[in-house]
Amino acid sequence: MKALIVEDEEYSAIELKYLLKKIDKNIKVIGIANSGQKALNILKKFRPDVIFLDIKLNDLNGLDIAKSIASWDEGIKIIFTTAYDEYAVKAFELNAVDYILKPFSEERLKKAIEKMKKHFGVNNIETGKKFEDVKKLPVKSDSKLIFIDIDEIIFIEADGRNSLIKTANGVYRSLYSLKDIEDRLKNSCFFRVHKSYIINLKKIKEIIPWFNNTYIIKLSGSENIEIPVSKNKANELKAILNI
Repeated sequence: MKALIVEDEEYSAIELKYLLKKIDKNIKVIGIANSGQKALNILKKFRPDVIFLDIKLNDLNGLDIAKSIASWDEGIKIIFTTAYDEYAVKAFELNAVDYILKPFSEERLKKAIEKMKKHFGVNNIETGKKFEDVKKLPVKSDSKLIFIDIDEIIFIEADGRNSLIKTANGVYRSLYSLKDIEDRLKNSCFFRVHKSYIINLKKIKEIIPWFNNTYIIKLSGSENIEIPVSKNKANELKAILNI
């Protein structure tokens, strides 16, 4: 798992890197950025899995960096590391995985890493379980965690840094981003037709030609919702369906 540390205090950055290596050898720190702009450059080039992000930097605000990340890569997880507790609410509104106060505690950092693993799917991180073996997905329901069969899924829609899963029995909030789910279901009957939608190909009921060589799809069990197919996905979908 690739991690980036964004911290303008050298001692704090070194300490955090040391603790991460000590806690989990599977976490590889690919860099330490001492400014927000340097962090954005590294993020766009190397796309780490997680960023440990300070809030008060010498050029940019960590909250603004988090907003920027969400606009172009919803799969990067964010753990805020800061000396200021007053930004916690705003941080979690940006779907941060966790918010750790300085000075760093090894035990507290362990808890943050465990939370992060749950966001990615702990089995895939710890055991190398292949994505194509996944038959169920965890979702939130009435403050509980339940598992739904992937065959029950009609479509999945992006919801900020997370996603909503539509089934015949209702809509559930997923622990994963749309990119995470796309990776997990890539060898199954699911296809990402748009930046905001993944559909179950078995549920296709109608394909309606739309403008600019794009399409609208209607799915069994959710006929009242029209799902767009982006132009760059149209030909790939036609090849999959042999049409």
